[in-house]
Amino acid sequence: MRYIFFICLFLFVQPAAFIQEPPVEVKVSKDIVMIGGKKYFIHTVEKGQTLFSISKAYQVSQQAIESENPLTAAGLKTGMALKIPAVSADNSKLAEEYSYHKLKKGETVYALSVRYGIPMETLIKCNSDIDLNNTQDNQVIRIPRSGSASAKPAVPSGFLAHEVKRKETIYSISKQYGVTPEEIIESNSFLKEGELKAATTILIPLHKPADIVLPDTVRPAVTSPLQTDCSKPATDLSKEINVAVILSFYLYENFNPPKMTSMDSALVEDGNYPQQVPIEDFIYNQSVPAIDYYEGILMAVENLKLSGLSVNLYVYDCSNDTNMIRTILAREEMKKMNMIISQAPGQLLLQVSSFSKNNAIPLISALYDPDSMVYDNPYFFQVCPTPGTEVDRACRFIASQCDKNVLLVYSRTMYDYDLVTQFRRMLAKYSQISPCTPSFSYTEINYDSVPENVTHLLKANKTNLVIIPSERETMIGSVLSDLMTKNIEYPVKLFGLPGWQVFKTINPENFFDMEMVFYTPFYVDFDLASVKNLILHYHKFFGTELYRINHKGYNNTLLGYDVAGYFITAFSMFGKDLAPCLQKVTFKPYQTNFDFVNVGNGGGYENRTIHFFECSKDLTIHPLQLSSGPTKP
Repeated sequence: MRYIFFICLFLFVQPAAFIQEPPVEVKVSKDIVMIGGKKYFIHTVEKGQTLFSISKAYQVSQQAIESENPLTAAGLKTGMALKIPAVSADNSKLAEEYSYHKLKKGETVYALSVRYGIPMETLIKCNSDIDLNNTQDNQVIRIPRSGSASAKPAVPSGFLAHEVKRKETIYSISKQYGVTPEEIIESNSFLKEGELKAATTILIPLHKPADIVLPDTVRPAVTSPLQTDCSKPATDLSKEINVAVILSFYLYENFNPPKMTSMDSALVEDGNYPQQVPIEDFIYNQSVPAIDYYEGILMAVENLKLSGLSVNLYVYDCSNDTNMIRTILAREEMKKMNMIISQAPGQLLLQVSSFSKNNAIPLISALYDPDSMVYDNPYFFQVCPTPGTEVDRACRFIASQCDKNVLLVYSRTMYDYDLVTQFRRMLAKYSQISPCTPSFSYTEINYDSVPENVTHLLKANKTNLVIIPSERETMIGSVLSDLMTKNIEYPVKLFGLPGWQVFKTINPENFFDMEMVFYTPFYVDFDLASVKNLILHYHKFFGTELYRINHKGYNNTLLGYDVAGYFITAFSMFGKDLAPCLQKVTFKPYQTNFDFVNVGNGGGYENRTIHFFECSKDLTIHPLQLSSGPTKP
């Protein structure tokens, strides 16, 4: 119970904010796996989902799911992985045609038509077996993934309708129309419980005409309000440094663990046997990243205190609840914070960023941010490079490979669409300015259409550099299987992505056999004496090993240590206007060399350090010394 102990020791909890609405949609998996010669979908149960809603989404009977998953007899548990029989192609077809929505109290057909941008007539037609004028709470209805183009839901007086585009966020849309994120959320109640999705139609409240800003308006350049003179010590530094840490601990789920059937006769009371008892040492799965990150912060603060700094940590659990984040930000002490460290998810981080900007408080986020909030807040520090920066650095490296036969293998699935688009655009850009020009070229291969072209286009007289812009393990495994059959006849190198480091079904030795080159923002040299000492300290402090890495291939505990140590040290040296002076910070991170660059136009700062490594056949990994580091805008 070490995790819960430390959470309880340092957290300021808001009990009233713990009750959360469950997710209302069952998302059908796109990937099919083979187990024992049979095809299955793997579905991870989310809070609020039932066996009925899951069976309806996958169009299989509840009995079929129960027979493949005996543990469901004791009830579904959040995070449980279910094998769903892929009985026919109809499953995949239905997954493409429909999503599923569980009605909540008070929801109407009109509210759903606005939420999903689908005319009421279409909703009624797709649910002909249900009387949508007389629905029940928790009733599951079908939502067509593509609505009718000939009719749109009527827009109420006082509102505009906005169709959400890829990469748009509530914050960016609010900037387009000159309203606040809170007003958009209040006008679209479904946003209080769920994420904003592309192709959804939302309502924008109208203000007076002078307040409306058209979506295509170009924002004027805004000068950053931060200081530029790093020779002077901080003038606003108090004796104590107050740091708010806002993370998704999910305390409610941890203090209300699921139960299991106990066969321990000592627990039998009044002749009742067997009994349902709480699972011992239970830790909610989604809490683990926050716990790991927090442990790193604690270790960094402990070391900083030994060096003479006085640091006060104010730690809050936001779970994934917009009401909880509002309660946290409304606390009296929040405006007195010297900085905020947060890994709040998605829409919650938007609210934290708005608070940070309005109160001129540095906000440090270590989450991957596909929505690029860093461009809207001069006090925002993006620790993980944005996906666009990663792809830019990767394609610059690829375009420098003059002696390679470069093959870009891609899939047109919705999961890979954004990444594939970025790679294609950036490769086209850098191929024009490559040091190899005019000899540099590359070949694109649509793996969905002609998979055999991957091996047909390999060359025997050149090293073949194969790029697969995907983090889907099934896709990578399939291409890798094709390449392994030709690896003796043709020299092949893979170009890998950070997330490939945590694949479970692909033998890592295959990456070494193909001498894979990969990039990552974070890397730890475990041979360094300082790293070994930190690992020993961690073991002594928490009684366990420092081994876990996340889906992007880095260690969350070390990242928490680096972020807290680096930015608290920076504040102690330069105060809140620390951004232009980060190059002079004396703290040495373990996982990366931070290189924060101002994104311009009144935005914040992004870490643009990317490391490149090469796997060798002797099962070692070597850093590549490249000139592909950050470029100042």
